[in-house]
Amino acid sequence: MLLIAALIEARFCERFEILHNHIEDDELSRFYGSLFESEANHYATYVQLAYDFAPAMEVSQRLHQLATEASNSNRDRSSKQNIRVHRTFQPLSKRVPSRTLS
Repeated sequence: MLLIAALIEARFCERFEILHNHIEDDELSRFYGSLFESEANHYATYVQLAYDFAPAMEVSQRLHQLATEASNSNRDRSSKQNIRVHRTFQPLSKRVPSRTLS
């Protein structure tokens, strides 16, 4: 459940990052940037909790598996509904510095 919660937070991060990068209003852009940071911290917290309760290799493999399944599911759903997906899931650990993911 912790990793599923982490992936939900990661999805929010992706959406807030898109809004942050594409909104021209500076104040609103900063607001979405702050939401991005907050959600990234939630993601990192859930992942760290998973590492606290299970072996690191098991957590890493399961997170990768769940992220891949979510990405494939989103891609399948978007092709059926003709919805544009902005990008496939990329783990936040590659985009967001965090004390817990080092």
